[in-house]
Amino acid sequence: MMNELTIKTGSHILLPEKILKDIQPTLKDLNLSHWIKENNILEISQGYVGQCFGEKYQFTITPAINYLSTMDYIKLINPNNELLSEGNSYEFIENNQTSSFIIEKYIKLLSNLIKEGIPQKYIDTTKYSNFFSGNVDIVETYSRMIKQEKPFVKSNKQQLTINYFVIIILWQSYDKIIKAYPNFKNPYIEKIFFYVEKKKFSTFQINNFTTYFHRNESLLENCYIFAKIIINNMDIIGGNDILKSSLILNSNIIFEEFIAKLFNTLLPNEPFNYHEGKKTIANTELKNIVSIEPDIIYKGLNTIILDVKNKNYEKSFSNNDFFQLYTYCKAYNSKIGILIYPSNLQSESIKVLTKFDDKITFYAISIDITKKNYQERIKSYHDFIQNIQEVINFS
Repeated sequence: MMNELTIKTGSHILLPEKILKDIQPTLKDLNLSHWIKENNILEISQGYVGQCFGEKYQFTITPAINYLSTMDYIKLINPNNELLSEGNSYEFIENNQTSSFIIEKYIKLLSNLIKEGIPQKYIDTTKYSNFFSGNVDIVETYSRMIKQEKPFVKSNKQQLTINYFVIIILWQSYDKIIKAYPNFKNPYIEKIFFYVEKKKFSTFQINNFTTYFHRNESLLENCYIFAKIIINNMDIIGGNDILKSSLILNSNIIFEEFIAKLFNTLLPNEPFNYHEGKKTIANTELKNIVSIEPDIIYKGLNTIILDVKNKNYEKSFSNNDFFQLYTYCKAYNSKIGILIYPSNLQSESIKVLTKFDDKITFYAISIDITKKNYQERIKSYHDFIQNIQEVINFS
């Protein structure tokens, strides 16, 4: 039987060396080994939640917000076509089944993608031969001729295939699962992945790869969402008990991406721009020294700044939040700033008037993310949007 520890996200805790050595391999696989500091200190980065298993010890990282659970954030990982769907079965998931849910959800999405048909894309391919064909690389071809490197001709062409980055990532996550749990093998999935390059990408490469999906590729995008979680955030331990798979997620990013997706789904024609890029607000003669990037910018009749805060709504508007939002508004010449918080209740927006600058008005608006029932969950989403509409003039 495992020894269990429960720790709040953002905590610094002194642990015996035997515990740290036990969980260190798992944290290393999750690229979180920097959490273990000198003098046997475990320092958990703010916002990370989930479970970590070692050989003898396990610890559960709970949200800093006392009215939320890890599953409240898991519910926010909605595939695009299921954000408002009734049949997502989130109400049947318990806290200790998060890893199982992620894996089973992914296999189901992957099977549906293969039934629907994986989109093919054109990729650049290189070919060496003795004949000129396609787009010939004249420089390298001439160099190979001079050096007598055969075959002489290097040519490039585009080939229609399923063997591109996103699909390789889907294979990589599937391969990670079946190596630990062979019972998830699917002959149809195996047949398709036979034609995919067996290449492993690092977490850094995956997180820094920019990809865009066509509106008709929602199922492919949904598979990619879960594939990245499995590769980046799960340490899947082989064995019969799938619940021993470690899963540690950044709830800050999950909540932020959920809000952006909610705007895109419920207000698709409104110009909400999510992380559109950094803006320099201070520089020297030699270089830029201060840049900012609001979470969401509304660019309608008026520019409005929306900053997503994964913090306790009951303690809204800390000094740091206030001054950060004020800086954003001044930099973008905005007269309205909105802070968005997760909550466990339906509430009206809070209006804040600045005493030193009457040209800028702030609002704090919460969204209840704790509802498991479909009807209650959808109502909380629409109540949130209604509060947003009372602040932003969409006409």
